[in-house]
Amino acid sequence: MMARSMVSIILISALFLLTLAALAFVALVFVSLLASSLAGAPYIGMRNQYIDALLSLGGVSVEDVVCDLGCGDGRVLIAALERRRARRAVGYEISLWPFLKVVLKRYFSRFRSRLEVRRKNLLEADLSEVTIVYMYLYPLLVQRAALKINESARPGTRVVSVHYSVDLEAVPNFRLLKTAQLGSMTAYVYEIARY
Repeated sequence: MMARSMVSIILISALFLLTLAALAFVALVFVSLLASSLAGAPYIGMRNQYIDALLSLGGVSVEDVVCDLGCGDGRVLIAALERRRARRAVGYEISLWPFLKVVLKRYFSRFRSRLEVRRKNLLEADLSEVTIVYMYLYPLLVQRAALKINESARPGTRVVSVHYSVDLEAVPNFRLLKTAQLGSMTAYVYEIARY
């Protein structure tokens, strides 16, 4: 009788702890989504079927350092390293849940030494060594990111923006190289003008 009550207490305690863990997880995801939405771009993963096309459109090669502003779970960064053999990949993600996912992916990746992720606002990104910037952001944040890229990236840096274009009047150093239709999305490829 005493053994049964002890087992019952253990089971109830375990169930209580699992419930708390589940609630904590849901709260983490909700708070992350809310925080990233308030920052200007909620976490929306890019479909794998479009990633190769976007990397190809941007001309990612073995010489490139790819930066993903708002990298989410890191799938674009890992694809740049794995499928396009980019020299390095750097991602910025402010939302905690996708950041934790990309850190975990990095830990188990064979590209760990060439993949860097930072939990930081994308407007504080170090773009001094970057040759290609990828961004899938909302329109207002696209413009703010374009201004940041314009002031801190080197001439010749290519920029791939998904879904929303850059206002070229506001950022005159950006030159539109090409556009492509990917399903219902349009991708824009720019280059920072060389002097």
